[in-house]
Amino acid sequence: MVFTEADLKGIVRNLSIHASTQSTLRHPQRPPALELVSGGLVLEYHARSMIARIILQDKQTARITLLELGTLTNIKVKNIETLLPPDEEEWGRVGISTIVRKSEFVMLKNDLSEKLSSNVLIVSDYCQSKAIDLILLRKLLRSITTDSSDVQWLGHDRDMVCKTSFYTECQESLLKTLQEITRPVDISTFLPERSLPIEFISRLLASTLKGMNEPLGKLKGTTYTPRVYDEERKNALIETLQKKNIIDLDSLTQEGIKHPETFVKSRLPNVHFLKNHIVTDVYLSQLDENVRGKLQRDGWADVKDTEQKLSPGDEKILRQMIRGNRRGDTEEHASVFVAKSLRACLTGKASEFASQQAQATQVTTIKWQELLTHLSGTTSVPISVLTSLLTTIHPIAVSKFTEHVTRLRESTINTAKEAFTDKCVSRFMLHHTALKGIPDEPLRSKLGTDLVEYSRELIIGHVDKLENTVTSCDEEFNIGPFNDVRKAFQLSAKAGKKPEFALKEIEQCLASFQKQMGMAIPSGELLALKKGEMLNDLRAQLQKTKDASLGLTVVLIVIHASLTPGVLKASGKYVPKLLKLLQGRIDSGRFEHLVRTKEAVIARSKVSEEDFARLREMAQESRDN
Repeated sequence: MVFTEADLKGIVRNLSIHASTQSTLRHPQRPPALELVSGGLVLEYHARSMIARIILQDKQTARITLLELGTLTNIKVKNIETLLPPDEEEWGRVGISTIVRKSEFVMLKNDLSEKLSSNVLIVSDYCQSKAIDLILLRKLLRSITTDSSDVQWLGHDRDMVCKTSFYTECQESLLKTLQEITRPVDISTFLPERSLPIEFISRLLASTLKGMNEPLGKLKGTTYTPRVYDEERKNALIETLQKKNIIDLDSLTQEGIKHPETFVKSRLPNVHFLKNHIVTDVYLSQLDENVRGKLQRDGWADVKDTEQKLSPGDEKILRQMIRGNRRGDTEEHASVFVAKSLRACLTGKASEFASQQAQATQVTTIKWQELLTHLSGTTSVPISVLTSLLTTIHPIAVSKFTEHVTRLRESTINTAKEAFTDKCVSRFMLHHTALKGIPDEPLRSKLGTDLVEYSRELIIGHVDKLENTVTSCDEEFNIGPFNDVRKAFQLSAKAGKKPEFALKEIEQCLASFQKQMGMAIPSGELLALKKGEMLNDLRAQLQKTKDASLGLTVVLIVIHASLTPGVLKASGKYVPKLLKLLQGRIDSGRFEHLVRTKEAVIARSKVSEEDFARLREMAQESRDN
């Protein structure tokens, strides 16, 4: 029987299906035969043999792809994957489709073994230079080692690899180096004879230090600092603190001291931790002494270090410590100690300023800023401290200002009242008293008429002046009495009223006004003093004048005042009658001299200097009885 090619394919396919079904029941197996790309069949073991020969026995080093293997063997690419040599054979893959043949694999293995014998491998660099991937590199490593512990993978992303023996050698050499180092060094200087990558040295050093119970040093970046150096630096910090009595906390943290308080107090128990510094008892004592001295000298003291800049937090803590040493003799304003004596001094200066300002008529109150400006110009106290103190000093100054202004106004009003009584009331009473003593009724009436007119002008003028003064000092002052006295004078000015009655009304009006204004009627003693003052004024006037008529009138008034109470208000036209009143009341020599002088004045004759001198003598000789 002759079979065609189609018959044979069908028989083989059926056998394959049968064998596959049977093998499923026992254990899985590959199909014993595969279809070729060009048609026909090939047994699996023969296909495997062909592929193994190409990959493992061919001396070519060029890599081959799965597609190229399919072309060479006439086998479909999808089946090639299952026909590749076992993984333990010396071949490899790069990616999914590229095959590294045995000849190249051996070359790579030898190269890798040689490099790892005396150096560390940067995985990414090596893979890139050999055009392989990490999977193939790991297979190469397995092929040159007997155990996984024979190699060390290093780096954060495991990018370095070396033999464990090499790693151990480097570590031993590194340990010897570390034991000799006493100062910080860059790790690139470690193991120079091996030309190792800086990354490997860093990882090796970190791993070595981590494995020590007490590391010989520390690694930061690429700088290694030995522990002995750190200890020296830390001891130097303690020495600095003992020497300067202050040190900043940053200097400790920069030296890697994680718990500064524990570190320092284990060596120096009597220290104090501020916000940013550490100080000793000596520092506090010196600072307290400085504060005490400045308080005595300037009255204020801030907590400052002239050599070391302190933070506000440091100064606050120091103030709290020092405050306990003050015995109630200081206050604290704007973070500054202020002696209570300084407060008293500033209060005094503020009161003086208030008194000065009270005397300025245009100033109505003490402004806060004006007081601050004044005090800042008279003391060295900082503005911030003055600002704080003024919260209590300014109200005192305002009160002092108000008190002084009130006192000044009262004084001004009282002075004006005294002037009114002296220049107006006392003068009127002396004139009126003198008039009452005139025995000649016609003369008394004429002099009374003149006195009424004079008194109205005198009194109204002084009333107006007093009112202006009083109301300028006190806007709420009751002006009723002023209006009353003016109204009374208007009524007394009616025509036909006899002088003695008009003068009586004026006298009563003044008495009422004095009472309403709280002013007393002048006493006899005060009137006597005023009379003496008026006579002295007349004598002074006589000394200056060269007018014989005026001089004679003045002498007659003075002589008349020496003989009777009061002081006449009379003009020169009354000289003859006034002279007649003196006849028989003064010695004949003086009387005759006055008569001759009168006749000379009437005749418009010149009065000699000798006669004028005699008039002045007569005025000086005439004193009250």
